[in-house]
Order: sequence, then C-alpha cells, then structure tokens
Amino acid sequence: MNKIVGNEMIKQFVLAGKSTFTIRNIKTGNRFTYYVQANHDRVVWFVKGLVGPNYKYFGTIFYNGFRQTKKSRITSNTTIVKAFSWFWKQLHLGSPLPAKLEVYHEGMCGRCGRRLTVPESIDAGYGPICIKLINDGQV
Repeated sequence: MNKIVGNEMIKQFVLAGKSTFTIRNIKTGNRFTYYVQANHDRVVWFVKGLVGPNYKYFGTIFYNGFRQTKKSRITSNTTIVKAFSWFWKQLHLGSPLPAKLEVYHEGMCGRCGRRLTVPESIDAGYGPICIKLINDGQV
C-alpha cells in the first residue's frame, strides 16, 4: 500500500474511475477499505466497502456530495458507512483531513484498475497512460 498525500490528490484518486483505497486512523488503528467506480459519463460514482471478503455497495457520490440509495447493501449506522460519509464530506468541503488519518492506494491504478508494476506508477497511484490522460484533463 502506498500513501496518498493531500486532499486534492486524495479526491482526484477517489474519483479517478476505479479506485481502491484504505483510510486508516493511526491513533485507533481502525481502517476501512473502499472501492469507488465511476459510471460511463463520470458524473456518478458508486461506493462499495470491504466487509469480510467482499465489497458491498452502500452509496453514491454525485457532484453535490455523497448519499446512500435504496439499493444500499449496508445501513447508514454502520461504522464503515459513517467513516466514508465523514471522509467524503471533509474532501468535498475542502476541509483538511486530520493528521491521524492516512489514505493508501492498493497498488492498482485509480483510473483503470490495473495492477501497478513500475515504481513511479506505484508512487503516483496511476499507470503511465492513465496519468497522462489525467494530466491532459481527459478524465
């Protein structure tokens, strides 16, 4: 796992298209892993949380924020949903994340979901083609 630093970089990674990432509270040791996939037009992102060995859908990110939908497989009072809801609200509002919170990508390209193998790509969280597309504003 590689750490992602800075709210804008974290937000960009989450919304890249097929991102898998973990948020960890270094004070408590609690951690949650999420998978966020964009729809074809990249105007809606579907959020799943890792519960046991499987990812379960629990909400949607729109440009105006995160919300649960009728198809959510996890209730809003579970810790994994509360943590994501708080996390996304901070990013959406541009509020700084606390120093005790770390965000890691899982070694997969945030845009296309392929495994990263080149050291520079692992550091960036994107493969060479996807980082070029992102930098050119073609996401």
